Amino acid sequence: MYLSNSVIYLSIYLSIYLSIYLSNYVFYIILIYLSIYLRMFIMYVCMYVCMYVSIYLSIYLRMFIMFVSIYLSIYLRMFIMFVSIYLSIYLRMFIMYVSIYLRMFIMYVSIYLRMFIMYDVHYVCIYLSIYLSIYLSILGCSLCMYVCMYVCIYLSIYLSIYLSSTFLLSLVQLSIVFKKKFLVEASLLYSASFGPLANEV
Repeated sequence: MYLSNSVIYLSIYLSIYLSIYLSNYVFYIILIYLSIYLRMFIMYVCMYVCMYVSIYLSIYLRMFIMFVSIYLSIYLRMFIMFVSIYLSIYLRMFIMYVSIYLRMFIMYVSIYLRMFIMYDVHYVCIYLSIYLSIYLSILGCSLCMYVCMYVCIYLSIYLSIYLSSTFLLSLVQLSIVFKKKFLVEASLLYSASFGPLANEV
């Protein structure tokens, strides 16, 4: 009876001990396996998730980039075309207006400069005419004096020569006239004195 009770108690203790030991062992084993499998599961899940996410992201990013590039290529070309047309039109208009304003500015500046130069030239011409008139009057007076002096000298010389020559010619003519008169008178006297004698002979 005592042995049976002891065996029962031993068996109870053993069962309790074994159950506690086994439960701890099983718990540790389960924890180890769970940790390993959870790590592997998490790793594989993360790997697959990352792989699929990367694949989908790459695909969608490529598609997005492709569509964006197509969109940008089309709309950028259109934008560049419109900008170029707009800029060409407005640049032409700007250049045209700038050229018109520059021409007007140059025209007004040229008119102003012409007026300024004209007035300056007018005043310069007035002063030059005054100085030239004074200088030319002085020069003319001196030239007139010299010309008159030389003209008087040359006229006096010419008149003296001319008068002397005419006087000599008149003297020669008078001498010729006197000679002719003398000869005529001599011939008349000769004819008057010797004419009857010749008739008688």
